[in-house]
Amino acid sequence: MRAAGRTDIGRQRASNEDSILLIPDKGFFAVADGMGGHRGGRVASHMVTAEFGEIVRASEGPLDLDELERALLQINRHVFERGEADVELQRMGSTCVAISVHDRQADIAHIGDSRCYLVRADDGRQVTSDHRAIQSMIDQGALTELESRVHPMRNVLTRSVGVEPEVDVARQTLALEEGDRLVLCSDGLTDMLTEAEIISEVAAASDLDQLVESLVAQANEAGGNDNISVVVIEVS
Repeated sequence: MRAAGRTDIGRQRASNEDSILLIPDKGFFAVADGMGGHRGGRVASHMVTAEFGEIVRASEGPLDLDELERALLQINRHVFERGEADVELQRMGSTCVAISVHDRQADIAHIGDSRCYLVRADDGRQVTSDHRAIQSMIDQGALTELESRVHPMRNVLTRSVGVEPEVDVARQTLALEEGDRLVLCSDGLTDMLTEAEIISEVAAASDLDQLVESLVAQANEAGGNDNISVVVIEVS
């Protein structure tokens, strides 16, 4: 497989509280978007990717779906405990979308509103469901994607890593085909670009490094209201 990733501060934030992780030889990739203030968000997201990195590099092979879930539950507990131990970090947390690609399949574990898209040929779709307070309104058709971007509850998460000692991990497995592209991203990308814009750009691009640079640039041109992170994986 081929992969490329980029994280960017955006145009409105004083620091970058996102973190990404790419370990292609183990088929592992992750995006984490921290929350809880300037320091707390940065600490939380970096704890997520750093601990995942340790777990993946110590494993004999790619993580399976159960191992992916156990790792994320362990990380959740450690982020929570770190926040409880430091008054300046209390209630810090992070989103996380993590993927393990092996045997022509993608095992996905996620918490929060960082997303995974599958792009196949000229078509694509979001394969994760955001853990947001307004998600049920979107699912029922009461709120459109564009309307959700300005809704007063748009940033209220129903699940996040490290805010509570226990959390439910959303998990799934996708069957993959040659040429498929998987996109992991934070809401700094999806709040600035529509799903159709993202899928069109991913489907048309040939160079993955140029692709992630272009997506970040377009999000910044649209306002860059948040940190922007994107990872693209191509199955060969």
